[in-house]
Amino acid sequence: MSSQPPSSTAAAAQDQIAQASTLFLNSIGVLFSMFAFSFWMTASIQVFSTIGIPLFCLYLIQTCPPQSSFNARTQMKRVLSGEDLPDDDPNKPRGMLSKGFRNITSTLASTAATAGGYTETFMNIFVARIVKVDLPVANLEMYWIGAAGTWYYWGAVEKDANKRD
Repeated sequence: MSSQPPSSTAAAAQDQIAQASTLFLNSIGVLFSMFAFSFWMTASIQVFSTIGIPLFCLYLIQTCPPQSSFNARTQMKRVLSGEDLPDDDPNKPRGMLSKGFRNITSTLASTAATAGGYTETFMNIFVARIVKVDLPVANLEMYWIGAAGTWYYWGAVEKDANKRD
C-alpha cells in the first residue's frame, strides 16, 4: 500500500486538479484573447477598406494638379539641377558654387532640349495625371506623375534611333 497517509494523497490529487483547471482556464483565456484580437483586426480592416481607402482616393482626386500647372521646361530644370535627389545621393550638388553651376547647366540644357519643340501628352487616371514629354531634339521621352498637389518625376526613356514616328 501507500506509505503516505490518506489525507496527503487527497491533498496532492486536489493540487493536481487545481493546477489542471488553472492551466485549462489559462488556455481558454489565451484562445479568447486571440479570438478577440482577430475579430478586432478583421473589423479594423473592414472599416479601413470601406472608409479609409475611399477617403484617401477622394483626397487624391481633389488634390490632383491641373494640366495648366505643368511646365515642361521648369520641371526639366528641377530634375536636371538635382533638387529631387535625396540628401545622401552623391550626385546631389553640395555648396553654393556647385549648386549655382548645376542651376546654370540645367537651365541651358532644358532650354536647348525644348528649343526644337516638344509635345506634352496628358493621361488622366483615376487619382492622378501622367504626363509624357516627347523631346525630339534630345531623343528622349520624359514622364511625370501629378498627384497630391505636385508633380513627381517618374523617369526618362531614350527613344529608339531606328524607330521613326
